[in-house]
Amino acid sequence: MQKPLLANLDSIEALEAWREVIASIHRDGRNQQGCPVGSPTNELSGSAPEARADLRDGFSRWEHSLRHGLRTMWERGELPHRLDPERFALALLAAVQDGLTLTRARRDTVVLEASFDTLADCLRGHSEH
Repeated sequence: MQKPLLANLDSIEALEAWREVIASIHRDGRNQQGCPVGSPTNELSGSAPEARADLRDGFSRWEHSLRHGLRTMWERGELPHRLDPERFALALLAAVQDGLTLTRARRDTVVLEASFDTLADCLRGHSEH
C-alpha cells in the first residue's frame, strides 16, 4: 500500500502524504498489530538471526526511499548543503518507527504525527532560506 508513495518521496508534500497514509492506517484501527517491520523486530531480533536480516532489509528499503527523496530535494537546492540527507533519512525513519511504537501503546497517533511533523517543519524551515 505504501509502495507508490515510497517511490516518490522527493518533496515535503510527498513526505506528508506518506505520513498521512501511515497515520490513517493506525488512526482508523485497520492495523492493531503495529508496524509490520518494527513489531517483529522487537520480538525476533535477539533470538532469530535469519529473521533479523529480513527485518533489516525491510528497514533498508524504507531508508533508501527516504534517502533518495531527501537527496533529490537537496540536489535541487531545496535543502541547505549543510543538511545531510543520509542522516536526516535515518532520523525520519527513527521518528516514524518510534512514533508507531508509541501509537500502539497509546492507541492514538499523536506522537507519530508530532515527531514526523516536527522533522517536516525542520525541512520546510530550511527550504525558506
